[in-house]
Amino acid sequence: MLVHESGELYGRKPKHYSVPVAAMALPEGPDTPWREISTETLTVPEQFYRPSLLVVRMEESDMEPTIRRGAYVGIDRDRKVIRSGALYAIDMPVEGLVIKRILHDTEHTRLILHAENQSHTDQILPAESAGDRVIGRVAWVFQEI
Repeated sequence: MLVHESGELYGRKPKHYSVPVAAMALPEGPDTPWREISTETLTVPEQFYRPSLLVVRMEESDMEPTIRRGAYVGIDRDRKVIRSGALYAIDMPVEGLVIKRILHDTEHTRLILHAENQSHTDQILPAESAGDRVIGRVAWVFQEI
């Protein structure tokens, strides 16, 4: 097998993008939808940047050990079609933006929002209304190991 690489990236300094980092909590109260409010900025290498990127800082421990509290999570807002088993950012009433592994339960026509941390319980959403709540699919995670 022959592998061919273009030389365009060699000898060129990679680009970096300064992107806002949004809070996951609700801005005003439990009856308002989540909206993006910047709390800080993060410099992202060009291979992790995309125009539809939303970055949040993980505020809870419900996705540990996969995503630790304090991790920066890159979310692709253009990827909202739900694939069972993938990680998504969802606008949840009373909670704000949450990140969960979504599992299809076709027998009961619902989605299971699975927390990786066993001390947290799963949440359920009716499948027909869940699509409106999806902010995007998790594209990457920056965290300490």
